[in-house]
Amino acid sequence: VAMKLNMFATHPPLEERIRRIEPMFSGELQRHTAVAEESAGGAAMGFAGGEAIAVSPDSVRKSVGNNDERHLGYARSLLESVPETLMTDIHDPLYARAVVYAMLAAPMEQSEQVLTRVLEEEKTEVIQRARQHLDDCRGLERAAHLPLLELAIPAIAELNDDNAERLLEYAQALIKADARVTVFEYAVLSLLEHALSEPHKYSGKRPDGNMRRMREDCAVVLSLLAYAGQRRSGEAEQAFSEAAARLPLDNLGAIRPRETIALPQFSESLERLNGLKYRFKAAIIEACVAAISADGKVTVTEAELLRAIGARLDCPIPPLLPDSLS
Repeated sequence: VAMKLNMFATHPPLEERIRRIEPMFSGELQRHTAVAEESAGGAAMGFAGGEAIAVSPDSVRKSVGNNDERHLGYARSLLESVPETLMTDIHDPLYARAVVYAMLAAPMEQSEQVLTRVLEEEKTEVIQRARQHLDDCRGLERAAHLPLLELAIPAIAELNDDNAERLLEYAQALIKADARVTVFEYAVLSLLEHALSEPHKYSGKRPDGNMRRMREDCAVVLSLLAYAGQRRSGEAEQAFSEAAARLPLDNLGAIRPRETIALPQFSESLERLNGLKYRFKAAIIEACVAAISADGKVTVTEAELLRAIGARLDCPIPPLLPDSLS
């Protein structure tokens, strides 16, 4: 399916500035205050980070593109509590769409009404099945959400062009429905776009050899990740420095101000970086891990963001293993 629907392509007016991550991904334009600074750690912004795990940048770098038995076993353990109805439907091209819709709508208020309104032109049986799955999706352990989605990818990949485009359009519409974008929603859209794009067509903007532009793109990505995982500005600055040291680039400068980083800018930087060679993209992934694990742990929210970055760089990342299992 040769497509790339980008809901983050343009910059809106300041008062509509798109969701900054932790707090850049929140629904409202955040003022740069002490409250916003303290909220950058995760749960304070409404992202249930769940239990954090200890990981190392090197172990994640080695796992990029490799889904070995340890990763598969870890993913299976996360999915043990998933209801049988969900596990059955994710293997069916028709009803796998319903699972995706239900996962996106479940956290919203009046989620049944949202599904009915947004999916008005979807098949009736898909809408009904999505509504039936809402309670099951609400009851899922947070860490199981992306592994469940990934189990649905093979069935989703069987969709013809029209149905694949419809799935992406409806997924975007559901994400926009509550006027906010969460890290999980961004990760879902990233994985879907990656799965439904033709090989070698996912990368949009090719590198132009501009080293200054490349440094700035890397700095934007690492700055956002440093803020996502650290509570105080001093800790974020340290995380940025540790991450920058992992790149074969010099002079990235200081961490970029939090208020200058918006989701469209972040997505555009990833799109350009995706045109680089795999070895450099692997180094970017390793630097990203260093940014979010600078405090010695990674939350579910941070892991979701990392896996979204992996999808947008064509460097799939399996579920993060605790160091004890690596």
